[in-house]
This record gives sequence, structure tokens and C-alpha cells, in this order.
Amino acid sequence: MSCVRIISAPAAPGFEAVSGVLSRFFSGTGSVAAMPQTTSYMEHTYFIVLATLVLLFLVLYTWRVNHRLRTFLRDRDLEVERRRAQEAAAQESERRLDTLLGNLPGMAYRCRNDRQWTMEYLSHGCLECTGYRPADLIGNRRMSYGDLILREDRPAVWESVQRAISKNLPFEMEYRIVTATGQTRRVWERGRLVRDEHGDLVALEGFIMDQTARKEAEDERRRLLELERMLSRISSSFVSRGNLDAKIRDALRRLGETCGVDRTYLFTIHEGGRRLSNTHEWCAHGIEPQRDRLQNIEASALPWWMSKLRRRENIYLPRVKDLPEAARAERELLESQHIRSLLVVPMSAEHRLTGFVGFDAVQHEIDWSGETIDLLRIVSNTFARALERDQTDLELRRLSTAIEQAAEAVMITDPEGVIEYVNPAFEAISGYAREEALGRTPDLLKSGHQPESLYRDLWETIRSGRVWSGRITNRRKDGDLYHEENTISPVRDSRGRVIYYVAVKRDITREIDLERQLQQAEKMEAVGTLAAGIAHDFNNILCAIRGYAEYALGDSGLPERLKETIQSLIKSQERATHVVGDLLAFSRRQDEALHPLRLSPLISEHIKLMRRAVPSTIGITCDLPPDPVWVRANAVLIQRILTNLVTNAQHAIEPRAGSIALRVRRLDSREEESFLPPDLAAGEYAVLTVEDDGQGMDAETIERVFDPYFTTKPPGKGNGLGLSSAHGIIHRLGGAITADSEPGRGTTFSVYIPLCGPPENDAVQNPTTDTTADEAPMPVCRLLLVDDEEIVRDSLGRLLQSRGFDVDLAASGREALELFQQDGNGYHLVILDHAMPEMTGIDLAGRLRALHPDLPVILCSGYLHIDEKQLYEEHGFNRCLRKPVSVNEVVAAIVDSLRPRT
Repeated sequence: MSCVRIISAPAAPGFEAVSGVLSRFFSGTGSVAAMPQTTSYMEHTYFIVLATLVLLFLVLYTWRVNHRLRTFLRDRDLEVERRRAQEAAAQESERRLDTLLGNLPGMAYRCRNDRQWTMEYLSHGCLECTGYRPADLIGNRRMSYGDLILREDRPAVWESVQRAISKNLPFEMEYRIVTATGQTRRVWERGRLVRDEHGDLVALEGFIMDQTARKEAEDERRRLLELERMLSRISSSFVSRGNLDAKIRDALRRLGETCGVDRTYLFTIHEGGRRLSNTHEWCAHGIEPQRDRLQNIEASALPWWMSKLRRRENIYLPRVKDLPEAARAERELLESQHIRSLLVVPMSAEHRLTGFVGFDAVQHEIDWSGETIDLLRIVSNTFARALERDQTDLELRRLSTAIEQAAEAVMITDPEGVIEYVNPAFEAISGYAREEALGRTPDLLKSGHQPESLYRDLWETIRSGRVWSGRITNRRKDGDLYHEENTISPVRDSRGRVIYYVAVKRDITREIDLERQLQQAEKMEAVGTLAAGIAHDFNNILCAIRGYAEYALGDSGLPERLKETIQSLIKSQERATHVVGDLLAFSRRQDEALHPLRLSPLISEHIKLMRRAVPSTIGITCDLPPDPVWVRANAVLIQRILTNLVTNAQHAIEPRAGSIALRVRRLDSREEESFLPPDLAAGEYAVLTVEDDGQGMDAETIERVFDPYFTTKPPGKGNGLGLSSAHGIIHRLGGAITADSEPGRGTTFSVYIPLCGPPENDAVQNPTTDTTADEAPMPVCRLLLVDDEEIVRDSLGRLLQSRGFDVDLAASGREALELFQQDGNGYHLVILDHAMPEMTGIDLAGRLRALHPDLPVILCSGYLHIDEKQLYEEHGFNRCLRKPVSVNEVVAAIVDSLRPRT
């Protein structure tokens, strides 16, 4: 049946390709009867099989095509699903990244390197950090990020990024921005450079974080630390006896300045708590005092106020206008004083309210932190204890039974340490009169420089009946520290009980001060070494700045405004050069051999340095003669004299404003009737006077003013060696010093130093040329410039090339020797640095001269510890220049060195 169905189907054209016979058999009606009768049964069977095979082939072929098509469609669907999964994963990764960046306290960015910092990408943190949405800033659509940066910070931000780009390094900086709400915030930024495959900069990427809260917290911590230190000093000042009123006033001033308030004050409660009085007050400049009008106030008139104080509560009012209705009387009183914010801390002693300490803000409102209030509570307790002690202290007096004429101080105390006797030596050493010491403990001398463990060991030793010996640093009545060698022995009665302690004390302050002077001298030696190294490096930097600036000025197409800017840069470099010179002059290590020197320029330069150390409230004037005044001295010794005299004048004026006047004049006692100190012979002298309008001195003080360790200064202002040291130096110079003073009329010190003639080799010491760099003809020559600092080589080399010189550069002495050995005759002159690795400039000059004896050599260094005369005479340098130098100085030195010598 199946065969009949197959045969009866219309024949496909493809069958004919298999057999032409098939077309004939299958093109008809398809009945078996249609076959020719001549066809045998075998042929008939053959054709049927053949047709079946062809049909099977077509079925299999169709199945294979369908299978491949289904495989293709399945693979296509899988690929589509895979791509969809990848896109979903990428979207999820982007979502996670946005979520992560959005949760960070800042914003990530990608921007261009232009003045507007045009943003190409910003994370969601942009809104919280700047107040603008990312879309507002991307592409500068609403605002550029550069416009958000505070105007005064923009140049520094630009320069920091450009410097990082020039060095191909990441950058990190802090600056301020203005948010959309007008707030100023301090931000921290860290970024990196994005370059393409060719190394070209395409963008900047980084992260910006709001640092405002952290910076404010740091400022608060710093202020609290300062307040803690100040409280420690206040507490220490109240330990010793003295003028309590002055200490309280000084403490209120310190508290007011540290806390930034306009008025601080102390009230005491008296008459059984019924009245209040303002006993101490400090006011900032321009704030009206209120003390006189705040006396004997009825406590009942301030019920809300007093109820809080009696409960020992602080009264903290950030805004006085917000006081409740129950405090109407208090609000009216505070507003009458124009107080905007207020803090009051109660004082109590032995569970009894004794008063309060107040802090007023008049010009602006203030918010106090809890930590600040806690610290101020400690201050109030310190005041309370000091006032209580001042009221209850009683001095005890008893007869002494010890040796009155002993050179060492002798103190006798009872078993509890109360002083019962001191001898005259104790009074002379400590400054305390006998009446002041009796009834008190040795703590009155306590300086706080020893640990408590030392005193515990002392008491354990003597209470056990043994002798204690050791050194103790104590404080005199005037506040000065002194050192004692102590031996404390117990004294027993007939029954073996300790009834007294006897302390024998020897003042060893002078011996210890001599040891400290030696240590200080060693420290100054180290400072001189450090200053020399710093000067060398810093002068190299200044030399490069000067070189590049002058090179830039040589550009004829430079805009005029830029020229003025570069000229200002050169002036700033010159100021920095003078500062380095002052530092070297003050701390230079050198032999103190005496030689002729000009007095006026040395004084002028040193006073410039001293002005930085003297407060701006004290003016310094100099009246120096125009003609040279030569004295035989040493720069360091003259500087030490000036430093001691000016410092002494400063201390005499402080804390007031005043002035110091210095004058130099010639004096010839043989030609005019002039006063000379009695120990000076007649002759010519340079007279230096230092005059101040300070507190002055009486005749007794003037007689002792040059004694070692004698001082009228308060504690911490001096050790009594300044004027004594100046006196010794002046006598070494063959001169003398006198003092003229009256109380309230200032003091004048006159220093007499013998005059001398100028040095014979002054011209050698200060070589000059009468041809300036601009006027001198530029010789055509080839130079070798040797310096280990690349920026110095580059800047100076460019300048000299711009002046027409053929310049070769060398970074070390070894490299210079190699160049010179290759073509030594081709160089007309060598300019070299001194401080270089492997080989110094002096060593290199010697080796070059061995190859070319007539070679001119110029030494150019940031710092030379060798005398210039020695450089000229012993080492044969043609010129010696000190960095930083201008191109005119270098060209003048070259022209002078190449000029034929007669």
C-alpha cells in the first residue's frame, strides 16, 4: 500500500535527474497497470526500490537540513540569552558601582584639564558635597566646577595639578568651595592622570571629599588642647604665693583670649549669700567695662540666676534673647550690657557657693562645647581654692636655734615639715624673708621640676631615722629657679623620738649653669652646621628661581603685566636671599679672631634680623653715619653685643609699646671735651648707644647691672647673663660700656670701641669691576659650567647661552674632567660649584689647573665656610660668587676673569 501511495504521488522534477525512466513511470496516473507489458517483473521491482531509495534520501536530507536549522536557531537563542545576561551583569555592576560611590562621603569625577575643570562624569555624591546635581556640572551645563572653587584658592589648585602633570604624578590637595546654598566648605581631593596609548593626557580622574566637619573638629581639638595647657599654667601660677589679684586678672585675660570672648569676670558672694560683687574683670579692646556698676547686687533680684547657681548648675546661654519669661530680670540686666551669649560657671569651696566665673560674648554669638565647659569648671574650682587659701593662710613665727653664720642655708622643721627656723643664708638664697618662711612647708620652694616619687622617697628615708642627700631644683620668691645640694638629718630627743628635721642646703646653681652653657655652646655649634647646609640647598633653589625669571624676562614678546610679575618674583627672591644671609650671619660658626670691619653695615643687617624677634609694638630706629666706621672686632661678637642690648631693652619696655633707638658716632677725646669711662685711654672711639623708653633703673640696680646672674626680669625672661656677656665681649675688644638710667625715664647703654683703619687688602676681599655686565663687551668664548643641581645648571646655562656664550654642562667633577680631557684647550673659562659629591669645587679646580695652569676659574656656591681671601690667595680662584646670583653678576665676573692681567 505504501508503495502504491508513493508511486501515485506526482513526480518531483528532481527524480528525473536520477533516471529518465522514472519520469516516464511517475508522470502518468500512477497505476501499475500503466506500465508497459514488455517490462519484466524485475525491472518493475528495480524501479520501485530505486524510487524508494531516492525518496528516503530526500527525507534524510530534509531531516538533516531541519536539524541544522533547529541547531542554528537554538545557538542563536543561546547567544541572545548570553548577551542579555552580560548586559544585565554590566548594568548590575554599574548599579553597584553607583551605589558604592553614592554611599561614599564624597564624589568621584572625571574632568578635562582646563581652567573650568569641565566635568565629564560625576557620582551621585556631587549633590551632597556641592548642592548641585551631577547633570548641573557635567559639561558646565549650569555651572562649572572651577566656578565653585573659592576665588583665592583657584591659582593654587591650578598650579598643584599642573605641577603633578609636569611630573606625571598623582595629585592631592585641599581647598575651599562655595556650595549651591552659599556655604563655604573645605574639601580634600586626590586624583590621577588618564593618558591614551600615545601618552597624551585625555582626562583627570579622582575623588573629592568634604573635609569641613573633620577640619572643624581638628580646630576644636586644637583649641581644647591650647585651653588645657593654659589651665595648667594658671593652676601652676596659683601654687606659689604672690599677688593673688594680679594672678586672677592675668588668668581672666588668658581665658578670654583663648576662648574668644569679649569679657571675663569673677563674682564673689558675700554677706551670707545675700549680695554679689564683681571683684575682677577683663575686657577685650573696645568693650566697655562693667565692674564698677556691678557691685553689691541683691541676690534676691536675680532669683532664676541664683537658683541655678545654688544647685551648682552652669548657666549656658548661646542666645540671651531666648531666656525664658521666668528670667526676665536677668535678661534685662544682660541686654543692658549688650551681651549676646553667656556662660557662667559656679565656684564652691567645701560644699559652699562662694561665687562664679563668667564669660560674655558681646560682638557675636558663641556656642561652647561640653568639653570646653568642663575645662572652665576646673578653672572656677582653681579660683575657689586660691581664694579660700588666701583667706585662711596664717603665718607662724618661732625662735630659731640653729647656726646663724653658716654659709649654707639651714632649715629646721617639725616632724610634719612645718618650718620653725631658717638662717640668713636661706633668706639670701631663696629670696624669702624669715617671716615669710616660718610656719610654711618647704613646698614654698617647690618648682614642679621633680617627680612626686622623689619627695615620697625623701620622707620615707628621714621618717625611718636615716639621712637623705640629693639635689633638688627649687624656685626663689622672684620665680627664678635655683639648684641645691641637700642633706636632711632627723634630730631625736632622749627617748629616741624624732622632734626636728635639720636641712643643710648648698646653692650649686652656678656650677650647673656653667655645665648648661657648655651644652648650649655645643648646640649652637650644631645649629651653625645645620644653617650652613640649609643655606647651601636654599641658595641653590633661589639661584634657579632667579635664573629662570631672568631668562623669561629676556623674551622680547613677553606681555608687560607678565614682566612686572616676574620682576616682583625677582624682588621676592632677593628678600629671601637677605633672610638666608641674616640666618648665616647670626648662626655662622667661625673663628672669633679680630680684624677690621665696618660697623654700620653690620649693625644695619643685624637689626633687620632682630626686628623679626621684637614685637611689632616696639619700634627700632637706627641712626648710622654714611662714612665708614672701622673697628677691630669680629662680626659674631658685635652681633652678640647687639642681641643682648636690644633684648634687654625689649624686656625693659614690655608689656607696653615703646621704641628702641640705636646710634653710631665717632668720638675723638683728644680734640673735644668728652666723657670717657675711667678705664679707657684718650683716643678715637666708635660710640654705639642703645636707648629705650622702658621702666628705667635706680642707682642701686645700675651698680649691679653687669654682675653675672643679676637680673630684674620676671621669671622666664632671662638668667642675668646677657649684659654680663656683653660687658665681657666689649672689654675683650679694648672698649667699655656704661649705663645711664632713671626710674620711669628709660635706659641708655653706651658702648665704646676703639677705631682702626681699613684693611690693606680691602680691594682683594671685595673684588669689583668698573665695567658692568650690560656695558662690558661680550667675549666670544666657550664655558664649562659644573654644578650637581640640575635646576641651577639648566637655568644658568640658558642665561649664559642667551648672552652669546657657548656653554657645556657637567653634573659632577668626574664628568667635568672627562669633558676637559677630551677637549681641554677648547674651554676659555670654568664656572663650578663647591659642595658636590665625590669631588669638591676646590679639588676640581686644582685638577683642572694641573691640566691647564692658566685656565680662569670662577667659584659659585650657595655657602662657603672658607674665607674669601683664602680662596683667592691659596686656591687661585679668579672670582668667588655666592648664590643666588644674577646673570649680570655672572657675566661681569666672566668679563673680569678673561680680562688680561697687568
